[in-house]
Amino acid sequence: LIVLSGSSAGGAGALENVDELAASHPAAIVVGIDDAGWFLDVDPYDPALPSAREAAGLAVSMWEAMPDESCGLSRPSSRGDCYVGPLAIGEIATPLLVQLSQLDPPQIGLLGVTPPLDAAERAYIDAFGAEVRRTLSALPAAFSPRTRTHGILLDPAWSTITAETIPFRDLVSRFVHRYAGPTVAIEPP
Repeated sequence: LIVLSGSSAGGAGALENVDELAASHPAAIVVGIDDAGWFLDVDPYDPALPSAREAAGLAVSMWEAMPDESCGLSRPSSRGDCYVGPLAIGEIATPLLVQLSQLDPPQIGLLGVTPPLDAAERAYIDAFGAEVRRTLSALPAAFSPRTRTHGILLDPAWSTITAETIPFRDLVSRFVHRYAGPTVAIEPP
């Protein structure tokens, strides 16, 4: 059993590299955990800022990044899309668990929402949370608390953080070891 996991940018790296890892170890069971590296395809709150899709496109060209092979082949002129979770997931064949908080502070901050919050920013955060719930609900393995957390695998309290009363620890265990029980827990608004 090989588990490839990463938090934040490392989670995006897990998304991008889990198929390659699985292909290089065909006799092993390989799974991935993307912990807070699921970047959404949403317009930023601050229109002067780039969207995740635009920022990923710039980063790919600047760093000559190599996205997941199947995704890169399906999007040769927009390889940056392969770093935006909802756009890339259809090309990922290896089982992947995605964790993203509905109130993820770094992502919301990169989109231009900064405290103190006004009513428009609160509404934007609610819409962000709805998009997290929508994109993760389509996955076979997902965890989304309504907390202000980011990268909970490295949080000392990771085993006690829950969504729909299911601790993240239990969901990870079910996913990795293929135990019976739910592998999707998305906290309602």
